[in-house]
Amino acid sequence: MGLYFKNYKNHKQNQHLDMLLSSVKQNPRLFINIARVFDIVRDNEDTEYLETIMSTQLNPSLLGLTSDEVSHLKDIIRNIYQHKKFSDLKGDFLEQVVGSFGPLQATTSNYFIEPEIYDDTVKIGETNSNCDIVFYESDECPLEIIECKSNITNVIPANQPFEYMKESHQKKVRYMDSVRNHLVEKYKEPNIAFACYNQNFSIYKDTIQNKWGYKYIELIGPMDIIKSQVS
Repeated sequence: MGLYFKNYKNHKQNQHLDMLLSSVKQNPRLFINIARVFDIVRDNEDTEYLETIMSTQLNPSLLGLTSDEVSHLKDIIRNIYQHKKFSDLKGDFLEQVVGSFGPLQATTSNYFIEPEIYDDTVKIGETNSNCDIVFYESDECPLEIIECKSNITNVIPANQPFEYMKESHQKKVRYMDSVRNHLVEKYKEPNIAFACYNQNFSIYKDTIQNKWGYKYIELIGPMDIIKSQVS
């Protein structure tokens, strides 16, 4: 039977995310500026700070949009920050953009959301975890496995031992590692990455690849995510 996927999910429905995704699909470079807002403004307690950052990052002349278009975009973002689960919405949006604009290296746009990965009748991957996005074409092609994290600094403690990582995040990395080892042995080397809104993440990439030894786990930011759409 080979590889197959079970208990995968659908993207969560939200009208604000739908409108934001529609805008980004029409103008992929817009994602860079939205990601900067989401990266810089990490809570929803200071509305004045949000307005200041949106004014600098969502400038009509900078984006090539009309004032009305930018005003509408700001309204969508305000509504997201006013939502009681705004952090979840930011994460959901990142997943949707990665799914829409990916894959980064694979050759198929077919993907599963948080699937359990099976090889014949055996579920692969330790720690009973899963990853947000898995692109799959065939058993003969590498899987692309992407875990989306709005703020990578909350996941990888820079220049610290692996044990300083939260237990839930340790489990995620061990899951990635065990899935990768199985696929390397039985199929093809997969492409594995954390995706984030952060603009600067070289220190976290160095930590996970060089200090912890997971050299095959990439970190990708907004520019990497839209690369296929603007090249």
